[in-house]
Amino acid sequence: MKMEHWMGLIGYVVALLPKGYVYNGLFAEVAASDYFYSMLAQIATLASANVWINRLLTFALARRLVLRLVPITRDQYLEHLHAAEDWDHTREDSTTLSHLSSIKMSMMWMIELSVPDLFAINKRKIGEILLDATVAFSPKVDFKTFILARLPGSYYFFDTLDANGQPTFATVKSNFISHTELLIR
Repeated sequence: MKMEHWMGLIGYVVALLPKGYVYNGLFAEVAASDYFYSMLAQIATLASANVWINRLLTFALARRLVLRLVPITRDQYLEHLHAAEDWDHTREDSTTLSHLSSIKMSMMWMIELSVPDLFAINKRKIGEILLDATVAFSPKVDFKTFILARLPGSYYFFDTLDANGQPTFATVKSNFISHTELLIR
């Protein structure tokens, strides 16, 4: 749902804005939602291969995703990935973690993606989207704040807009093929 639509439905909002962050958590969640829904076509190509991608897509199409906002630094994110295990006790590959350490952003929004039953009962997520919190927010889906999305089996990095204005993503393999724990601090 685009920001313009939400603005007509909301009376009052209290939003998180940590020191040094350029835009607040409400805008981060809206941007992450817009980015996620613009990725659906590419994500759907993986659907039959992974039960958790299928569940995520089912809930996304029904507009029932659970988004959980976490302000985070690059080092905190890498620490979270290093400690995480998916449901099958698989850990992330050390080479992948090393490559991710080249992320230059110091302040980010991590929007954890989950589905209602998994989130409420197990306190787990299917993936996350990272946004650069130091770049000015734009209501357009321009991917200027998008850093990456992690979903079962892959990390997604924005590549380009195709001739139809649809985003394309480069992917990097992730060892996580199912859900992982929420970041709890």
